[in-house]
Amino acid sequence: MGMENAVPGTLDYELILKEAGECSTEALISFLSEELPYLWRDAYARMTPRATEIVRMQRGFFEYIYDDYATLEASRAVPYSLDAEARLVGVPGPVRAEDRETR
Repeated sequence: MGMENAVPGTLDYELILKEAGECSTEALISFLSEELPYLWRDAYARMTPRATEIVRMQRGFFEYIYDDYATLEASRAVPYSLDAEARLVGVPGPVRAEDRETR
């Protein structure tokens, strides 16, 4: 999918929704759940100049997608750096009705 914007690390969410097409809410959630983690990963990789170790971890209802740079350092795939650290790439998960009411 060519849904990246001209600005590295950003996505065109309107285009992503168009790609999903006319569908039910359940089908849209399924589409976004499948596609967004990969789109976020690719956008992140385009914007960062360093090596990455993208990890997906499930915790409760949420999936955390992050760049586990320390693993690369520990395995000596990259030199240790005081400036580099793990970064959150994305957190897909359901929004519950009670969460919406508190916003």
